[in-house]
Amino acid sequence: MKDFKKNILMKLDDFSIKEENFDYIIEKFNKMEIEDIFNRENKVIREIYELLNEENPYVYKSKRGYNKLEFNRVDIKTAIKYIKKSQECFSKGFSENNLNLILLSLMIIDYFNFEIKEILKVKLIDEQEKNIIKEKLINILESLEIGVELLEDAYYSDRKFMENYKQGIKENNLQKIYEFINAIERGRGFDLPLIFRLAVEFLYFLNPDEYYKILVNKEEPVEIIYFLLCLTQEQKLLLVNNYSLNNKFILFEILRESLKNNEKIDLKDDIINEISKCLEQLFNNYSGLYRLLFNKFNKNSDFYKVFGTFLKNNPKYIDSYVQFIEFSEHNFHRKKYSQFYKYFCNTSNESNIKKLSHKIYRKYRKYIENLFNDDDIFLNKILIVNHVDFIFYHLCNKISTKEKFNEIIVDKIKKVNGLFNNWYKNKAQMQKEFFLYLTDIYLLSFVSLEKQYKINEDSLDSINYFLKDKRYWLLFFNGTDMPDGYRKIIENLGI
Repeated sequence: MKDFKKNILMKLDDFSIKEENFDYIIEKFNKMEIEDIFNRENKVIREIYELLNEENPYVYKSKRGYNKLEFNRVDIKTAIKYIKKSQECFSKGFSENNLNLILLSLMIIDYFNFEIKEILKVKLIDEQEKNIIKEKLINILESLEIGVELLEDAYYSDRKFMENYKQGIKENNLQKIYEFINAIERGRGFDLPLIFRLAVEFLYFLNPDEYYKILVNKEEPVEIIYFLLCLTQEQKLLLVNNYSLNNKFILFEILRESLKNNEKIDLKDDIINEISKCLEQLFNNYSGLYRLLFNKFNKNSDFYKVFGTFLKNNPKYIDSYVQFIEFSEHNFHRKKYSQFYKYFCNTSNESNIKKLSHKIYRKYRKYIENLFNDDDIFLNKILIVNHVDFIFYHLCNKISTKEKFNEIIVDKIKKVNGLFNNWYKNKAQMQKEFFLYLTDIYLLSFVSLEKQYKINEDSLDSINYFLKDKRYWLLFFNGTDMPDGYRKIIENLGI
């Protein structure tokens, strides 16, 4: 419809209104009580849309997804007739302090997918008249109750979700609240009433401060969702930048909607930075959010960028984050945590990178120690965990000389060779220890590559012997072909 709208804007001033077949609907709409207009079952609104669809087949079919549509002069002329009528209603609505006419005007321009500023000349409206309409909008939106109600014959599971939702509100428990919200979104979703949306959008257009005042005074999470759904992503993030938001639910919902709507799109860095400010306000007002955040957004790559940016700008949370983290070997987690590492390190203070890397490494060594001591652990591959980038960073800083590097890698290989001198309950225990030591050697080989450390001549024969000893390959890899992990170690070490 892009060319269609462009043609309308070009020819809007060249047409005059001659047909009056819309006037009887204006009259019916004008006589309604304002509360009835906000009723989503309003028959007059349905009648208006039926007439618009009937007289604007090009627009109607475009909205229904028809392909290869072409518009003609009649389509343009008919659309302009209604848009002219909307301009007339808009001006008359302000001069007569009539909110009904203004809402009707907004309906028409919304039908043709125009923005308010494209069609309606708000700047020309008298300030006093504008304030009167604004107050009427505020009064109706403040008093309006919008939410979700269960049907009388609702399933038991739906009733349970509602029960948990109400309990979550009492307990200020986001987890319980979002179980209900997620259930709604898995079903029909949040059906945003047309007139409500237009009224909220118009109030925000007139005065964002007044929108903010209404929003922060809403206590029902579902109501807050409805109010936020009326804004664009940019407008939601402006709320975070321009106002002090102390409502945990508003902040979390802005974060959720900003990430949810872009799950398949890589957000630009300036948007990542704006969303991280939302996270900052959340953490400044509430504690214990890590588990909820990582459970909710663990599949969203952009969240890891947002969290990396947040932690970079708020290093006071490093200790609590390290206390929370859990190590995972899943590949899809590693890729996402690499984004977290990248965005945390980007323009970050070097001392903070060292601090976080050191603390993660210490926790990682305890994790490895626990694996050594746990007889029930089964391991049959090199173990690369989600925070490997930070572990590697720490190793590169810790191992500051070639001599130190050689000392450590030779010691690890001695421990592997010593496995045959130990007694084990079963092969699985020996195999686990082998792969834990091999993991250390694998990581050290990348330190060698990064720091350009070479193996000392007096250690070269023993390291070569270990790396090419086919007994290990046969015992732990079930074959005599060199395993890929070995190849990478040899390549990195340059031997």
